[in-house]
Amino acid sequence: MCSFFYLNSELAALRAFDSAAIFNHLRVTMQAGTDCLPDFIPGSGSNTEISQLGSGSDNEVNWIKFNTTSFSNFYIHSTKSLLTAKTFLQGAYSTGLGRHKDVTPAWANVLNTYTLRQPYNTTAFGSYAGTESVSPGFFTSTPGNTDIVDWILIETKTSAGSLVARRAAFIREDGMIVDLDGVSPVAMYGQGFGINNIFIRHRNHLSIRTGLQQLLTPVLLGNSRPLLSYDFTTGQNRAYQNTAITSNAAMSQSNGVYIMWGGNANTDGYVRVTTLGLPVIPSDAAYILGSILGGNPNFTYSGYSNGDINMDGHARSISQALPPIPSDVSFILGTILGGDPNATRREHK
Repeated sequence: MCSFFYLNSELAALRAFDSAAIFNHLRVTMQAGTDCLPDFIPGSGSNTEISQLGSGSDNEVNWIKFNTTSFSNFYIHSTKSLLTAKTFLQGAYSTGLGRHKDVTPAWANVLNTYTLRQPYNTTAFGSYAGTESVSPGFFTSTPGNTDIVDWILIETKTSAGSLVARRAAFIREDGMIVDLDGVSPVAMYGQGFGINNIFIRHRNHLSIRTGLQQLLTPVLLGNSRPLLSYDFTTGQNRAYQNTAITSNAAMSQSNGVYIMWGGNANTDGYVRVTTLGLPVIPSDAAYILGSILGGNPNFTYSGYSNGDINMDGHARSISQALPPIPSDVSFILGTILGGDPNATRREHK
């Protein structure tokens, strides 16, 4: 067994380059067949990644342990795999465009004003404490179809439900889920990558997960960058279907395009406009009126809110004529529940 020792200052330098470089995310790449090199150079030798066996820290000195059978050049780095996925949010979807509606200057302003940091640090989302953030003015409204619509949360879990990795990313007008630069595949960090379920979650939509487990392969230093690409929009079976749930399929669909159910304002995994007694399923309409609008049906909440189901920057329980602000409750009832006040949309888990 070997150990790598490094100072806090050296770990800080690595984190400045890769913010996910924490103790239990670190691995070692062995580069054989080369002379001693101060920095890793792709193509200078044969590369093998080695998992750490343990780590520790004492008096500003850190170490990780690993096994090796020979001497070579060794380089510390974090573990990550690359993921690109596509889905659509019902609240932002435009049937006429066949994608999310255009990001307006007003919606870009909402995002720039309220959501420069990821919004999933709530109990409904496991109190996710990720530090994902962007600079002021990052969100834009342009003539193209790649503007950022909102933040989403990605989770990978084993078949037994154990969390492997979790992080926030962006979903664009074209449905693509991308990293914080708005372009690149999402880098998922963590130990134990392999065959996992991939979950896509949003603050007021019902979550979905891959229909079958997917293989996530760590990116190796100096080697090809394996990429998992997954499109939820092409078929109902692309999302996991719980056969015990008969009230709805896992995804809604519009002209053959499959999209995530909206309307989950209270983040309980159900969408309702009236409260159901047994079992008790609270009304999302009542949540919007009571918790967001303070019980005032004539009030408009403007900003970034779970009650903003149609994602126009306003939360309303009844429509307002001047200026025109549609009712989010009407959107839930008419578009999501098909006009049936007793209908339920339920998350497939």
